[in-house]
Order: sequence, then structure tokens, then C-alpha cells
Amino acid sequence: MSATVHWLRKTGCLLEGEFTLSSGETSNRYVDCRKALLNAKALSYITYELFEKFKTQLHPDAIICGVPTGGLILASTGGLILASSLLSRIGGGTAYDTRAIYLREKEHKHGAKRLIEGELRDTVYIVDDVITTGKSVRRVIDILGQERVSDILTIVDRSEGNHGLNIPVISLTTLEECFNAPIDE
Repeated sequence: MSATVHWLRKTGCLLEGEFTLSSGETSNRYVDCRKALLNAKALSYITYELFEKFKTQLHPDAIICGVPTGGLILASTGGLILASSLLSRIGGGTAYDTRAIYLREKEHKHGAKRLIEGELRDTVYIVDDVITTGKSVRRVIDILGQERVSDILTIVDRSEGNHGLNIPVISLTTLEECFNAPIDE
């Protein structure tokens, strides 16, 4: 069992019952990643695993766009992990000048009146906690432009590849593995 599944289980993220997903679909299984993302130790392990798995493909000047709400935490923590990876390689290696951005639900009518918070660049990686139909991610792609989006990173892919996106999705685990992986003793 992966460290991610271990922490999802340990923090009580895996729920069974009757649930309505953000897509409007119903399911008897629900993954509430927020419980793990609000636990510092679980967050550290999961985010490290996600960005270590992915960082060899990461463009050095990339933008990480977090999808509210779980993706915002992952984007910020991922930036810290990439920065610490950079610090451990001083004297050589890839220089990650990674920044995070996020999209508001709607453009604010006050302050700077922005829909996108942060500096947008040419290469964007979208980060979300769970992907099912791709609806939340699709909104982000539509706003940023598909040509900018390189990959989508998630903790859990519950779509079984049926998210309908033409962009690679890199996930740490699946819904099936979360609920069916043998329990470590």
C-alpha cells in the first residue's frame, strides 16, 4: 500500500454511505482529502509523493494552478517541496522557479478585481485532490486556455480514465486502490 493510501485511511478520508459528488453524480464511496490535507504530517507525505513522482517532467518556470479547495493546499505545499528540492541541489540540478496561482469562483468586484490570482505563465500544471468527471478541472482549462496546460496532478483518480480530458492526468492512486488495497499490519 502506498504512503498516500495509508494517510488517506489513517486520517479518515475514505467514507462509505450515500454521497453526492461535485459533478452531481451519486456514489457509495467518497474520498474527503481535506482531512488529510489539514493534517500536517499527512499533507507532507502526500504532497512530497505527488511532486517527487512528477518533478522530472516539470518545466523549471512552471505555474502550479490549484483547483479550490484541495488543490490550493497542494499547490502551495508543492511549491515549498520543489523549493526545498532546489535548495538541496545548490551547485547543480534544475532551478525550479515554480509559482502558484488560483482562480476565483468569480471575478471580484472590489480590490484588484481579478479572476486569476498570481502571475500567469506559458506552462501551467493543474493540481486537484480528486478527479471524477473532470468538471472542476475543465473550468480551469477553459479559463487558462488548453494550450497552456501541460498536465493535471491529483491525489485520487476516481474516473477510471473516463474524465474526458485531452491532457495527461498523473495521479497517486485510484478509488479502487484506496478502498481495496490490503491493510498493512
